[in-house]
Order: sequence, then structure tokens, then C-alpha cells
Amino acid sequence: MQQFCTALLKTDHHRQPARLIQVLAIFGMTLLAVLLGGLTRTFDGFSILWPANALLLGLFVRVPKYNTLAGWGAAALAYVCAEVLLGRMPAVALWLAVANLSGVAAGYFMLHRSRGRLSELSEPAVMLRLFAVCLGAAAVSALAGCGLLAVTLEYNLANAWGLWFSGELLNYVMFLPLLLSIPYAAVQQPSRQRQGDIFCTRFRYRQAYPLLALLASIVLAWWVGGPGAIAYPVLALLWCALEYRLFQTAAVTAVTCAVLLLFMSASLAGLLFVEEYVHAMMSLRMGVLLIALAPLTVSCVNAARDRLLKSLDHAVSYDALTDALSRRVFMERSVAVLDRLKRRGLQASVLMLDIDHFKRINDTYGHATGDKVLAQLSATVQQMLRDPDLFGRLGGEEFAAFLPETGRQDALAVAERLRSAIKRIEVESDAGDSVVFTVSIGVVHWHAAYHTDLSTLLSRADQALYLAKRGGRDRVELAV
Repeated sequence: MQQFCTALLKTDHHRQPARLIQVLAIFGMTLLAVLLGGLTRTFDGFSILWPANALLLGLFVRVPKYNTLAGWGAAALAYVCAEVLLGRMPAVALWLAVANLSGVAAGYFMLHRSRGRLSELSEPAVMLRLFAVCLGAAAVSALAGCGLLAVTLEYNLANAWGLWFSGELLNYVMFLPLLLSIPYAAVQQPSRQRQGDIFCTRFRYRQAYPLLALLASIVLAWWVGGPGAIAYPVLALLWCALEYRLFQTAAVTAVTCAVLLLFMSASLAGLLFVEEYVHAMMSLRMGVLLIALAPLTVSCVNAARDRLLKSLDHAVSYDALTDALSRRVFMERSVAVLDRLKRRGLQASVLMLDIDHFKRINDTYGHATGDKVLAQLSATVQQMLRDPDLFGRLGGEEFAAFLPETGRQDALAVAERLRSAIKRIEVESDAGDSVVFTVSIGVVHWHAAYHTDLSTLLSRADQALYLAKRGGRDRVELAV
């Protein structure tokens, strides 16, 4: 306790309020988690659900600023206080706190020593390595705490260790992937808007089907009963893993396993012999553990596949140098948007951009500098355009922008802003020279009443661009 207070007071005056808030947050979160776990205790005083350890480990891994000596001290104090509030003797509460924190410390050590970023669940093999971490953390915690069960409940050490280990392992597998799969944006920048974007994704009715199937399978398991009822939700959980994101799958899996564990544990309370109860409880926990691993692994594989497909799609759809849309994709998407605008009777505009004297830049400063010019121009334009706008590289130093629902005057204003912004760009050559450049822009306006296709619009924009070149370059011209 003295070290905890000393660590808390050693912070500088500017950081003390923030550090105090972090310590209080850890204390409050851990206290609440332990108390919630205490509500699920059985006759032997062992909790069926124990989210506190996984929650603390996930917090220290995902938000490293909480992983301080003061943070560990706050967690230890919360463990002891919660156990005392639940009726434990102070000495027993302290023993339990040491056992729980030893498992958290072992898990934290193994997470940081493991290869790859386990904290992101970024690849299929990660689930196996994460399971190994859960095994190690549960084994250390059980080793530190099994003596307490042997002393207080007169279990033999093997039964005490097995009962503690199985419960700890299951709780780590249930709750740790849930915490590690929370999107990083929600952890690092927890604003309301960002959280809404992450957790409240657009709902589609078909996304409710796996949840409805899962709910039906749980109700069926409760209604039918028997030892096989525990496996009823497996297919529905796999469906959820195929349909939902990893975080959503982890949340559904944790809730389902918690319900199964509480439901099936109640049926074991009538067992008369300690050996029979311990073996039945361990068997139940291992069964629920395997049920939890299946959808989590499938979802992790599914997420890796989606990332691979997305990267392949980006490689095909975007120009590697400028990150603008490729010519083919720009044309396809523009045609699709144009058709939609035509049906709605709306307008649009097309800009054609070409770098002035680009060949001279390549000849004078080298092609590497020319590539920098192209990349910087593309980045500047994309930063200034709206989300619905399309921007693509048509070839060489020629680019095009498709502006939906943009009138003639607005399009001219956008073109002028782009021309002015590009004129202020400075690119450093390999020789250290500062290179500036300009663009000429052709603008064409379109309305649904014109019955003009995209190829014609691009041709007219190209003619306007030619007029801008003839007019002295660094200009914007409107197609007539």
C-alpha cells in the first residue's frame, strides 16, 4: 500500500489529476467486476463467472497508460475491498488478490513476449497463441490459489487446482478476446461520434437472423435439457461468426457461454460427492470452452480473409503511385453515379486536370521528382474533395474528378480552389531543389435533361482543358 501511494504521489503536478482519474477508474472497474463475479458464487464459494482478471489484462494491454505501478496497486486494493465486502476474511481476501493478480501478470508477460500483435487478433493463428496465453495465465493463477481451496474447503490439491484452472481458463477465453477485439479507434479516441461509427453500424434485417437462431437454440437447450443441450447453440454461433465482425462475434459468444454456464451449473448443485461435483464442473467448463473457441476462430479467419480481399481490391482499384482511382474503376463508378443522378433528375460536373510542363519537370529534376509531384497533387486534390466525389488518374499526368450534384458555378469554384492550392505545393527534388508546378483544368457541367454519357463529358472536359493550355496554362476553362 505504501508503494502504491508513493507511486501515485510521484507524478508531476500537471499530470496528477489525470493519473488520479486513471487510478480511480481501475479501482472502480475492478471492484465492480469482482462484485459482479461474486454474485455468481456457488455453494463452495467459487464464482461461475469471473470477468475481473480478463478485464484487467485486456485494459493493461489495450491502454498501456493504465499499466503503471499505481494501476496495479489500485487493482490489488479493489480485489481485497471487494472480497471483504462479499464476506471474506481479510487474510483470505489478500490471498485471492495475489492469486488473481499473479495470473494477470503472467498473461501480460506472455502477451508481450509472444510474436505478432496478439492485442489486435490480426491473423488466424493469433487465436491459438492467445489460447496459449490464457492457458499460462490460468495455470499460474490456479497454482497460486489452489492452496486456498485445499485449506478452506478441504479439497485435495489436484481437485483444487483443476477446479480453479478450468474456471480461470474459461473466463479468460470468454472475455479476453472480447476486450482485445474492440476496434483501436474506440480505445484510443473514444469520442461519441467515433463510438457510434464503430458500434452502431448500419443495421440490415438479415443480420438479425443469426441472433434469432441463437436465441432459439438457447431456449431449446433450456427446454429440452440433458447433457447434450450445451451443444445446441454451436451452429448458430458459427452463423454469427460468418455474418458479424470479430468484436460482435466475441460479444455474442461471451454472452451465450455465460448463459450456458449459469444454466448448466445449476443442474450440478444436487451432486452429493465432492469428487463427482468437481469432475462434472470441470467437464462442463471444458465443454463451454470449446464451444467458445469455435466461433472466435472462425470469425478471426473470416476477418483475415476480408482484410486480404480488401487489400486486393484496393490494389486493383487504385493507382499505386497516387492512390487515385484507376482509369477503369473511375469510369465504372462514374457511370454508375451518373445513371443514378439521371434517374433522380439531378446535375453533376466533371473536371479534367493536367500538370503543366510535366515533361520538363521529369527532364530537369528526374522521374523520381515527377513521381513526387504526381503523388502530392493527388493527395492535395483528394483532401479537398468531398466524400461522394470521385477522383481518378486517367493516365500519365492527367487526372479527372467527378462531382455529383454540383452545379456549374460551384464546379468552377472548386476548380479554382484546386488550381490555387496546387500552385502553392512545393516538392523537394533529389538534389534538394524546391519544385513548384501548376495545373490547367477543364470543367464541364451536366444535367439529367442533357442525355449525355460519361465519354462525351470527358471529351468536352478535355476540349476545355485544351483551351486552358492554349490560353497560357495555370487556368480554368468551362466547356461551352
